[in-house]
Amino acid sequence: MTVREPPEGGGARRDAERASHSSKSGGGRGGGRSDQILVGGVLLLAAVVRMALLATDHGVTLDSDEAVIGLMARHILERGARPVFFYGQEYMGSFEAYAAAVAFAVMGSSTLALKTTMLVLDLLMVGSFVVVGRQLVGRQTGLFAGLYAAVPPAFLAIYGLKARGGYVETVTVGNLLLAGASRLGSVDGRRRHVAALGLGILAGFGFWTHTLVAIYFPAVAVIWLISTPRRSWRSTIAVALAGAALGGAPFLWRNLETGFQSLGNVHWVATGTALAQLYGLIRDALPVMIGARGIWAFEDAEPGMTALLAVLNLLAVIGCFAGAPKGHEARGRRTAVALVWLTALLALAIDAASTYGAETREPRYLFPAYTALALSFGVTVGRAWTTKRSWAVVAAAALLAGHVTGIVRQDPALMLGISAGQRVARSNDRLLAVLDKLQIRSVYTDYWVSYRLAFESGERIRARPYGHVVVDRIPEMSADVDRDPNPAFVLLGDAASGFRAALARAGLSFKERDVPPYRVFYRVEGLEKVRRWTYPFERSARARAGDAIASVTFVPPKPNEFDSAKSTPTARAALGT
Repeated sequence: MTVREPPEGGGARRDAERASHSSKSGGGRGGGRSDQILVGGVLLLAAVVRMALLATDHGVTLDSDEAVIGLMARHILERGARPVFFYGQEYMGSFEAYAAAVAFAVMGSSTLALKTTMLVLDLLMVGSFVVVGRQLVGRQTGLFAGLYAAVPPAFLAIYGLKARGGYVETVTVGNLLLAGASRLGSVDGRRRHVAALGLGILAGFGFWTHTLVAIYFPAVAVIWLISTPRRSWRSTIAVALAGAALGGAPFLWRNLETGFQSLGNVHWVATGTALAQLYGLIRDALPVMIGARGIWAFEDAEPGMTALLAVLNLLAVIGCFAGAPKGHEARGRRTAVALVWLTALLALAIDAASTYGAETREPRYLFPAYTALALSFGVTVGRAWTTKRSWAVVAAAALLAGHVTGIVRQDPALMLGISAGQRVARSNDRLLAVLDKLQIRSVYTDYWVSYRLAFESGERIRARPYGHVVVDRIPEMSADVDRDPNPAFVLLGDAASGFRAALARAGLSFKERDVPPYRVFYRVEGLEKVRRWTYPFERSARARAGDAIASVTFVPPKPNEFDSAKSTPTARAALGT
């Protein structure tokens, strides 16, 4: 069985007939200049959609996770740092930070440069949808799969612009691996081994960038085997493994030092919890994934959108597999698409069975499912385009209109972090001005404020996370804050009220400044004690009763050039990293 059509032979007339049939059916992979123009149009449309998002403040405001990428890029460029992983997380590579460092070198260190980096990576991802659709099925499928990614569901559109450490690259690498594996059967001899080496390097690089890319590996392996003559399996697999070791060298090097710590980041839950999470993913994550509901939203962008878009996507899946495939190549194509859908289901199963399954309203671990959704759209609409074009136009317009509606109705405020039940500020300019006026250079604050303040101030302000989830990603910076004799505590909502009450109960003097939504406490007496207080200081029944605030000692791990404090699974889930 082959996935890609093997090289043809047998005369010019038969070649012409096949080429004509292939063009009409959408199965051709040629197209020449007209194809290039259409692909260029898809990428241009994708760029317009994303620039419109940035212009309307969707995804412009950095969160602290993105700020960490920015800080890493700055450290690479200015201090010669060479991080292997995202600070504090051993399973997510630092590729985005190095890419951002290149942008910083050209444009200067800024939020604009960081977002420009992600815009470029996002457009590469859109291009990968064109490639995988074209290679697994045909030219028209590739174009329509690319169109799906160009005007995608709100979650993919907005999250694709966030520097969160490898989610965009996961889909890009996964798509290219699928396409490359299906192509092996059409090359011979040395070229096959060169292709296998390239695929191995890409797989290793992707695994270093984000271990989530391993979700694609089973489908890639099966497509590889059914696309390649059995006599060459052993040699091509050996070459590919060597390539994977080369492409994943940073991952291997670091993990040989840490005892393969990266492989211990998935934590499984009990069966009952897994089933409950599966239900939550279907109930809450599905509407977000298909674009009916915004990120962290509890209601559809428009009434009934979940039902409408679910039906449209289901029809695309049915259309993708409807009818008996005629011919060896057609069966191979269907097999490839079925394997992609099994990849999506595998991602769902693993997500539900792990601690990450609790994150149902920001289901980034389900990103590989977009390959399946886009392929189904591409196959069904592409097939309709050759038989009844009006139906293809209506179907494509209906689904993409739903995507646009979801994007337009996404509330940008929902993407801001929450501290003590209150969202952080969209802009920290006023807070930075107050801190400068008070000559404060160190702050204890919520995680979702901390690294963002450090990045936006050019590290003029040093920050240490001081919250109910404390993930100390940069111990050196935290040590600077701990040594500062005049730090501030920047808190929000009930946490600020509770902190003030705790200071009063302890008889400690302080000054404060209101910078909505923040409350800045400075010149705090008894710093050695206050630095160790637990947080948040909500006005609980116990606090109202006057019980003493419990105290803990923050003990950061040994600083390391390549990683920072290790977080617990619970902390990672709460932080959304």
